[in-house]
Amino acid sequence: MSNNTALVVVLRTVLLLSAFVSGSSRGSFGTWTVGQTVSTTSGNIIGHACHHRLGIFGFPGNPASTPNLGLFDMRVAMEWVRKNDEGFGGDPSRITVFGESAGAGMADFYSFAFASDPIANGFILQSATIPRFPAPNESSTAARWFRLAEAVGCRPSSGSPDNVTECMRNLTTEQMFAGFSAEETAVGAIPAFGPSVDNVMVFEDYTGRRSANAGYLIGNNENEAGAFKALQPNRSEAYWTDFNFRYYTCADAVRLEQLVRQGVPSWRYRYFGDFPNLAISTNPPSGAYHGSELRPLFGTMPRTPPSTPLQVATGKLLRDAWTTFAKSPTSGLLEFSGGWPMYDPSQQSLARIAFSDQSGINLGPDSAYDGICARLPTTPPS
Repeated sequence: MSNNTALVVVLRTVLLLSAFVSGSSRGSFGTWTVGQTVSTTSGNIIGHACHHRLGIFGFPGNPASTPNLGLFDMRVAMEWVRKNDEGFGGDPSRITVFGESAGAGMADFYSFAFASDPIANGFILQSATIPRFPAPNESSTAARWFRLAEAVGCRPSSGSPDNVTECMRNLTTEQMFAGFSAEETAVGAIPAFGPSVDNVMVFEDYTGRRSANAGYLIGNNENEAGAFKALQPNRSEAYWTDFNFRYYTCADAVRLEQLVRQGVPSWRYRYFGDFPNLAISTNPPSGAYHGSELRPLFGTMPRTPPSTPLQVATGKLLRDAWTTFAKSPTSGLLEFSGGWPMYDPSQQSLARIAFSDQSGINLGPDSAYDGICARLPTTPPS
């Protein structure tokens, strides 16, 4: 059997739709050549891009149809990898799933939905975990489905759920999207149509539930909000500070605390890379914004202005760390870059990447970032 490891990439929701609709693996992250870029620098990695239905197409909330179709799509993709990976020179017993943003959220939902047979033995979750995406109940999503149907002229009050479904199927994508409210399409908003609680695939309470028996690498960026500030200029600084902690830092802390409590091998990182040729705003500074680690990770930095030596070194560090984890998700990182210990909130085990212009990993205390979590208000500031 081959020693090659399979790396299955779950694409970000915001980028995936065009790739899925066109039926092409060359859309979105497909052009970032995961298999080529990562394996040529770190060796023995086979990359697969996993596409799934999104939004109302993957999670319609329609009581007349199966819920959470997008998770079934992901499962079919994973089964395909398990069945066919050896034909590409891979080892089907060593499959790591990794995603960023909503792709990471989907991977985390998957880790619980198929906990008894996950196929994967490793999960890399960049900038999203389940605590970031609280799933609504079925009645709530059904109400959204019927509200949208009413808005686009499918009149649920005068027809059965099956009739409404037939009417909706006859709409174009543009007609359907025209029914979304401005609130539901706002940048940074929780998707109007996403995973919903059915207590089969998606659960109401994850507190005591176990996810897949695997290794986990979880982290977020120092200033996730930097990707969204310019698009919502009327938001207060207090809102964005809360945004960074509530949806990223503290959500990751909750997820990791659960894994540590259950004795699951886990690692945590925080990304600080702030490079001039990737900045999307200087006033306010975008910093290490949401998704900013992806171009160094995949080696797709702009040619002009040229990348800094630290930027190049950071990209290599990310690729080497991610592939080291994928090859051995329960122990590989222990010897990486001088030793990256499993996450332990009582120890300095948070790996800070590109921290204070350092090219290697800097281990620091999570308390420097998680301390505010217990003091977050119930409702975010405006």
